[in-house]
Amino acid sequence: MDGLTLREPLIAYPGGIRQTIVRMKSAVAFAVVLPDVVTLTRDITMDCRPNDAKAYIERVYMWNRKMLKYFPDPALFESPTQRLVSPEVVIAEFRRRGFYTGNCATLAMLEACMLGVLAVPARFVAIATPRAKGSYNHVLTEGFNGATWTSMDFLTRYPAPESTTQPPLAWRV
Repeated sequence: MDGLTLREPLIAYPGGIRQTIVRMKSAVAFAVVLPDVVTLTRDITMDCRPNDAKAYIERVYMWNRKMLKYFPDPALFESPTQRLVSPEVVIAEFRRRGFYTGNCATLAMLEACMLGVLAVPARFVAIATPRAKGSYNHVLTEGFNGATWTSMDFLTRYPAPESTTQPPLAWRV
């Protein structure tokens, strides 16, 4: 993973969201096969019908909503000092404390990783305002339930009525 050690924080690139999404993608691809990630994901979805993407998406969303202590980025947009916490570090924190802390990027990476374990297509959606100046204000995950993309945005109710088929900027797991 670009020469990073497993526990090293990923730094959001000042070059903007496209580079940051590449880093997020790399972290998810690395973590999706790790035993702790696979075990936890299977544990929280064990009572879902096999291959039920809609149920998997809902279960992953609801579990994360319950276990995350959310905090927004202080600058209200991606900044060069922002830390991206990789999924395996988040799960280690959860196992140690019974909950985890993070911002929207932390949550988006963990959700995409869990959906990847379950073979459910997922993508990141970055939302920007002019104030972000080439960066982003918020990032979320959408999961594909077989028919539509379902927003897993922590800041809205589930399922979000504005689920889309074409996000402004996306990466598919």
